[in-house]
Amino acid sequence: MPARFYSLTVSPIQNALEVVQHLPAKAVVHPVTHSRGGLVGELLCIAQRDKNTHPLLTDLLQDLFTADRTLAEQIGLYPLDTGAAKARDATY
Repeated sequence: MPARFYSLTVSPIQNALEVVQHLPAKAVVHPVTHSRGGLVGELLCIAQRDKNTHPLLTDLLQDLFTADRTLAEQIGLYPLDTGAAKARDATY
């Protein structure tokens, strides 16, 4: 039976860990992704960086974990109020 990866109930980090657990040792992966898979693929690629020459800089982390706030308006939702926005940002 194929592995099942949940995207609404677990974090992209958990998804990336589950992908790695299903790969054979020393697997070479060329991710082609979209949407949630893009987040998971990005995490897989970042994990393979050379930490001595390419550390995770604050600016990169900020770019990765800043929410896209334009989607709510595109699907007809109101922006989050200040309290809800703070709670969401604290989660990340």
